[in-house]
Amino acid sequence: MVANHYPMPSDVRTFNISGMGCSAGVVGVDVASDILVAQPTVAYAVVASTEVITVGWYNGRDHSKLLLNCTFRNGCSAVLLASGRRGMAMATAPKPFKYRLLRLVRTNLIANDDGYRSGYREEDDEGITGFNVTRGVGGAFEEVLRAHLAALGVSVLPWREKLRYATGFVLSRLRKAPEGYQQLVPNFGLAAEHFCLPTTWAPMIQRLGRGIGLGEKQMEAALMTYHRFGNQSAASLWYQLAYHEAKGLVRKGDKVWQLGVGTGLKVKSAVWERVAADEDDLAGVGGDGRKSARPAEQGGAVDGLHPQMSLQMMI
Repeated sequence: MVANHYPMPSDVRTFNISGMGCSAGVVGVDVASDILVAQPTVAYAVVASTEVITVGWYNGRDHSKLLLNCTFRNGCSAVLLASGRRGMAMATAPKPFKYRLLRLVRTNLIANDDGYRSGYREEDDEGITGFNVTRGVGGAFEEVLRAHLAALGVSVLPWREKLRYATGFVLSRLRKAPEGYQQLVPNFGLAAEHFCLPTTWAPMIQRLGRGIGLGEKQMEAALMTYHRFGNQSAASLWYQLAYHEAKGLVRKGDKVWQLGVGTGLKVKSAVWERVAADEDDLAGVGGDGRKSARPAEQGGAVDGLHPQMSLQMMI
């Protein structure tokens, strides 16, 4: 559809990734990055993420299938990726690229039947198809998230935090844990300066954020994005990055962690590093093109954050 709307040459390669849920944006980045690395002649890739809510709309009477009706909204984002090979893409880019991909990790629980069916499209008693969310989705999500964070933490956590966790883990093994002992959890709030979380539901955002050691300010982008736009599925992670930029928070050298969750269950993470200079950002620019006063200190919603957004990233 995109290639047709913008008459692209016949040698353009298109891929349609569907059924990935809210993690499709990170999956698209993974596919595009593999192509850029494997194909020396390919310099650019565009990852467009959107949510088609009409397919999942449910007009039946089963309350367990009404989640999509209540929280999901239409949204769209586009990300331009480029290969950093020999500076080929950087030399021809019209604008400096903003971010460099540091780490991408994907984990799934698809082989587990309970996790696989915790979020599932099926017919109700009246034959109406809807998306069903079971009560076991919380436990399944915690299981796959623990496995995912274990794989990701090795490469993104500071060495001091890894040493603290390793020391605490060894000590807990050497001595019997007292009654009521809570298992030591690494502080993933130290893994990056900015965080983009799944915008499933406000209580879920807060529960996830606190579980990985985030404070209210670190969860603000996810909570405000959900408040203003609802859950835009795969595009929501990019909405949150736009929120951070609109408030002028992302500086050169900062790391951004995007954590996506999809049915299956599956969890994906992309960690980016800001490489562009601060003056290359449009942070704090409102819809009228004027720069807002001290955007980093403003609280709440940002008027200049538009539903449509695009970013330039480097692999």
